[in-house]
Amino acid sequence: MKKNKIIIGIFSFVLIAFLSFFIFYIKILPICVSNVKVIDCVENLAKKYLKCEIEIEKPKLKTEFSSKIDFQVDSFFISKDNKNILSLENLNTEFSIKEILKKKIIVNRFELDYIYADINKVQELFSLKEKDEKKEQQQIEFDFYDSILSLKKSLILYEIETGYNLTLKVNDFFVDNTLKNGRNLHFDVNTLLSKNGKNVYFGINDENKVVLKNKHIYVNDCVLNIKIK
Repeated sequence: MKKNKIIIGIFSFVLIAFLSFFIFYIKILPICVSNVKVIDCVENLAKKYLKCEIEIEKPKLKTEFSSKIDFQVDSFFISKDNKNILSLENLNTEFSIKEILKKKIIVNRFELDYIYADINKVQELFSLKEKDEKKEQQQIEFDFYDSILSLKKSLILYEIETGYNLTLKVNDFFVDNTLKNGRNLHFDVNTLLSKNGKNVYFGINDENKVVLKNKHIYVNDCVLNIKIK
């Protein structure tokens, strides 16, 4: 009799714990993400601990009784000392966490209208530079291979070393999933390298000649344009 009570007690505890997690995951978590007070709290914590300004506009999280998670945000800005560090506009994503125990997140969809990033300042703010190889091995892997990907416009700045700067613009980037045999990768990439008053321009466009197939990239006469001024 006592043994049965213990079994019933354990079963009840597990059931309550599962239901509590389910309710939190399906109902409470999405509400918290979109809650104005929670957003204000995140922005205030960033100001206090990161010494930066963060603005988040209309974040939305959708969960369901599966491993899929949808996340959207109209805009996300980080600035410091009145200078823009990172900007995202109209981010629309879907992730699968079914392999999270393997430290792997599957990205089903990643769509973005615009991104601006000053890489050096972002690294400085979040301390992204790794100090040892062990830390790198602990990072979560993101699987993009079968993803729906698109990026309309971007501007990336990076100071390679003092006085040596990289400006990268990636526009009209998307993966065409309409092909039966492989997928077309579309992009328009322009790169500027500046050092000591000299500029080198690189420009490359897919021209419908780049295909993703069997986890490989196949390129057929894709032209790289180079200008030195």
